Amino acid sequence: MSDIRDITKYTEDYIHHDFENVMVKYRREKVLEVLRQYKPKSILEIGCGMDSVVNYYNDCEKFVVVEPSETFAQKASNDIKNLTPPPPSQLV
Repeated sequence: MSDIRDITKYTEDYIHHDFENVMVKYRREKVLEVLRQYKPKSILEIGCGMDSVVNYYNDCEKFVVVEPSETFAQKASNDIKNLTPPPPSQLV
């Protein structure tokens, strides 16, 4: 058995399982609560899925997304480009 996660399978499972949508909502609410409380200047989001935090909170000087899934990375890149004004960001 490989120690490396199958990102393609993970992406498909994430997109097609309704339970993940429920978990995303609760995780996002908690993350936003913490961001609003501490008001960080820089944000590092590791694993943004189909809906990056940058869509809900961009009151920062720098936003970095690390996402191994090509599908999720492309979605985050498009979302960041469509923000007005887009925050200084980096997609890795």
